[in-house]
Formats: sequence, C-alpha cells, structure tokens
Amino acid sequence: MNPMRGFSSFCYYSVLLAFKQSFVTEWGYNVGRCHCVVAHNPLVLYHVFPFQTLRKGPQRLTLGRIPEESLNTVDGLNLAGTHLSSCSLELVKDLRRSYSTRKVIIEDRIDDFKRFLEHDDEDVFAELCFCICTPQSRARACDRAISGMKRTGTLYGGTENDIRSELRGVRFGGNKARYILTAREQFSSGGRIQIKKKLTGHLDVEELRDWLAKNVKGLGYKESSHFLRNIGLGLDLAILDRHILKNLELAGVIETLPTYMSRKKYLEIEGKMRAYAEEIGIPMGHLDLLLWSQETGEVFR
Repeated sequence: MNPMRGFSSFCYYSVLLAFKQSFVTEWGYNVGRCHCVVAHNPLVLYHVFPFQTLRKGPQRLTLGRIPEESLNTVDGLNLAGTHLSSCSLELVKDLRRSYSTRKVIIEDRIDDFKRFLEHDDEDVFAELCFCICTPQSRARACDRAISGMKRTGTLYGGTENDIRSELRGVRFGGNKARYILTAREQFSSGGRIQIKKKLTGHLDVEELRDWLAKNVKGLGYKESSHFLRNIGLGLDLAILDRHILKNLELAGVIETLPTYMSRKKYLEIEGKMRAYAEEIGIPMGHLDLLLWSQETGEVFR
C-alpha cells in the first residue's frame, strides 16, 4: 500500500525515504515543511527532490542517493554524534541557508539591543510596556500603540481610560491598560520614571527575570525574557512564543507543544533550545530572531 495515497492536495516540500536492504521500513512525509519519520538503522538514505501538489495520486519521483560523507555535515559543521535525525539535518540546512541571508540584519538588531540601556528611563519603560502588550497580539500593532502614546505623552501621564483608548489593535486592552498604569506607578519615584536603577540592582539576569515575572503584572517568563532581551540584558534567554515553540516541535527539540507553561517547563524548553542552538552553530539570541523572522517575514523585536 502506498502511504501517500489519499493525500490529494498537500504540497510536499521535502520527502525522505529510508531503505534497509531494499525493504522500506518506514515512510516519512511532509506537509509544508520538513517533518518526517526515518527508518531505524537505515543503510541507504534517499532524498526526493521538491515536487508539486499531488492531485491525481502518486506521481513519478526522482530519487538521488545522498553521498554518505555528507549525511552528517551541514555547511562544514559536523553534526555526527548529535541527537539530530536525518530529517532534522534537512531542517538545519534550511535554517543555515536562511541564517546566511539574514545574519547581517540579525547582528544589527542584536547591536541595537546591546545599546538600549543608553536610552533614557522613559524609553526603557516604553519597551516594558511594549512587552506587556504582546501576548496574543501582533508585535507591529503593539509597537504602533506604544509609539503613539510616547508621542502624545499618554504613556507617561495618561489615565487608565486614556491608555485603553490608545491600545487599538491590541487584544485585552482593558487589562493591559491597567497593567501599564500599575507598572508606571511601580517604576516611578518623585514623579519621574526611574526603571533603570531598579533593573540594575539584581545580581544576574536569571534573578532579574524571576523578579519581573513575580512582581510586574502582565509579565510571565516569556514577556520578561522578551523585555530583557530587547534591552540587552538577556541575549541568551529564550522567548518561547507560539512561533518559536512550533519550530522547536518541527525540529524535534520538543515532542509536543506545551498546554501550560510553568516556570519549570519554561526553563526545561529553554535549556533544550540552548543545546540545539549550540549543536547547529547558531547563537541562541540569533536563533530566536531567525525562527521568529521565518514565521513573520521580518527581523523585528
């Protein structure tokens, strides 16, 4: 029985077939991205080159044997001995190709993050508010809302109702307006915002993230990591939003998407992502921006 029968309108991006002694032990297939099952102990690995939509059942495919010495090498990076499957190696190749085209943009953005604390307290507070707004909302919509309130001064002196009215396109605007107002009171002293002093009083970034997640309303570990990365203090932290998690699942770094993200689970996945970044030779902070940009089409923040 052909395992592709019945897949009538799926666009296959890359298919791997693993053969053992001319016997197909398992088929691997993909819908949209490289995601496959590889046979146990394959002796010969074949790659089926990209083809178009299957609308009339199976079509003739072109098979080509992959040189044995290239199976565990990606752009000169030897991945032999890692946990990566053959399918994961294909994904790594795609990632590194994408990284090579976006590396300069990513490095420029990382440099912007590193210089962020040279900005005044108002700008750092605005970045905190941006991260408060991002859960379940588009980053560009949050950026427009925060930028608009900076220009009008609403972010620094407006009432809760004023702030809510400016959060157009941001989901749960009522809650987030309240969180912003509470954060403004929390990080103000003598009628002025003084957030940088409070941020630099912690021993390390892990401790600071714990403090933010526990004490600033609207921030969990993802938002706290996002904020610290954006102000240059947490470049090695993972920002585990849905885009990143989906790609980690695709790469086999995690088995399934978590239904609930406790602190323990967050740190566990972050550790796996950090190990994966090291294995494939892409810095952690770069990998986060790369995966996010692959989903959204841009390197943002």
